[in-house]
Amino acid sequence: MRYIVLSQRGSEIVIEKQEIDYIERENRVTKFYLEGQMIEVAEKLADVQKYLDQDTFVRCHNSFIVNLEKIRSFGRSEFILKNGKSVPISRSRYGEVRESFVRWTEIQE
Repeated sequence: MRYIVLSQRGSEIVIEKQEIDYIERENRVTKFYLEGQMIEVAEKLADVQKYLDQDTFVRCHNSFIVNLEKIRSFGRSEFILKNGKSVPISRSRYGEVRESFVRWTEIQE
């Protein structure tokens, strides 16, 4: 499925998954950072993650999920996105994140 439906203050918002740069959970609010906009919803990050493609979206931190298609580079502690933003990678998730990125690049070839 290429779309995700989000509930926001009594209305439904439909977004294309490929538009998502990254998702952040902060102060009980989940923020979807898209190309040029941000959408806030109440769903928990774990619930949102169930609707995302595991080959393209990776949980890189307790509070962040990143779209691997939007990555320019990454190191041990952060991703740098094509738009210049940075997304943290927790030490405990680095191995899993690296494996996911390698697997994703192999799929792209």
